Amino acid sequence: MSIRDWLGVSPRPLLLGIHIPKTAGTSLREALGLSKIGRRIAYIYGEPPGIPVQRFIADFQSARLSKRVIFGHYHFGLHERLGVPARYFTVLRHPLARALSLYRHFRRVKHSTCHRLAMERGIEGLFDPADGLRSRYSMTRILANAGQGFDALEDGSGKPGYLDDYQTTEQMLAVAKRNLTDHFDFVGISDYLEADRPELEKLIGASLTLPRENVDPTPVRAGDLTRREIRSIERVYEHDFELYNFALRLREKP
Repeated sequence: MSIRDWLGVSPRPLLLGIHIPKTAGTSLREALGLSKIGRRIAYIYGEPPGIPVQRFIADFQSARLSKRVIFGHYHFGLHERLGVPARYFTVLRHPLARALSLYRHFRRVKHSTCHRLAMERGIEGLFDPADGLRSRYSMTRILANAGQGFDALEDGSGKPGYLDDYQTTEQMLAVAKRNLTDHFDFVGISDYLEADRPELEKLIGASLTLPRENVDPTPVRAGDLTRREIRSIERVYEHDFELYNFALRLREKP
């Protein structure tokens, strides 16, 4: 059976959209679902509208799901698990703004993994460099496919640690950069997503209307933080800052 028969679409590669938490991914998911290809999108999440990544892989391999786009919480490398040609797209966000959004999310959502920690220890406790759980939300880790994926992240299971598959964080950063260059057809920046929307529409073959979903009602801003709190975030997401700047340079290329 050909790839075209498997997917029920043209021979173009499957499109894999990685939803990095707190990067306007919920708004993008809603826009994709309301587009003309909405019925040809599958979702990977720990809860509806998606299914966990391991179950998705099993269902895909057994049923040969007829989808054009796969969107959700998973690490780079899904194409290898599915065994089909694929191209990726994703959206990044400034690491400091994203960390503050994560902090507010954990405080607001009582069933979230780090709610108690965020409430009791604040920003410094949440972004303690010695605690590997927070590093699991690293954009660099997600795009380098380091360690365990979002299944472990969602239920708090799995071993702690940041370097699981790499000897150094520098090596992990290099892999993430290479993946963005070699495997991604769209690398958006949340602050410029509306401006870059036509490029993404061309990639997926459908018009998109981006709503404002899952927006923090009481955002914490960088100016509200102490220098010590900012340094806590910078230490945990050191390489995310460099990866973000790398993505900005990619965006500026003609």
